[in-house]
Amino acid sequence: MKYPQGKPFEDKHLKLDIIDNEVKEPLLAGLAMGLLINIYSKRQDLFQPEVSYCSISMKDKYRKDNLHTDHEKDLDYIKVLGLLNSDWGSDD
Repeated sequence: MKYPQGKPFEDKHLKLDIIDNEVKEPLLAGLAMGLLINIYSKRQDLFQPEVSYCSISMKDKYRKDNLHTDHEKDLDYIKVLGLLNSDWGSDD
């Protein structure tokens, strides 16, 4: 319950750190790297696949803060955001 940083506890949400300069969750890290390499294989001109941080935010349709936001600004790296939602239909 450390995210978003600098917010009171009642404004924080569950987040599982998978990679934080080292692998914390090997199985999930492998799945995340598979997705990253799949993206990289399609667009090698966009980035070099180097990972320093990877996490899973756990939110659902009942949370008020369901939007994804970042507190970092003007950094020299990109972020890949994947969304998994069992409530989505094929049109979503």
